[in-house]
Amino acid sequence: MKIMTTPTANFISDLKLERNDGAVSFDALIKFTSEHKKIELLTEVQIISTVARERDVICLLNPEIVANKIPAILNSDTTIVYEGEALCVTGYSEELGLYNLKIFPQPISVESWENGY
Repeated sequence: MKIMTTPTANFISDLKLERNDGAVSFDALIKFTSEHKKIELLTEVQIISTVARERDVICLLNPEIVANKIPAILNSDTTIVYEGEALCVTGYSEELGLYNLKIFPQPISVESWENGY
């Protein structure tokens, strides 16, 4: 897998998120903040590199993401910064305005978390 953006590549490398098969899929806690909404959710995250378009796509797979009108697909329309333990995304949506979203990888699965692990 070839990651195009340095913050995303460093995030994946430093936190050892790439699986043996080359896929980047992990459980995470997201913290979303906008002028009108503040929410924390657990979700599966997938990061897909599109070499032809030279960008990374970050997919948030929990259905509650869309239900809360949080962008579920993040790409080059956003600003991505890696801050040590989290990938930080700043973007704009017509419904929510300017937003910040932080992705914190979790050491255990979402299912284990929900079952009180």
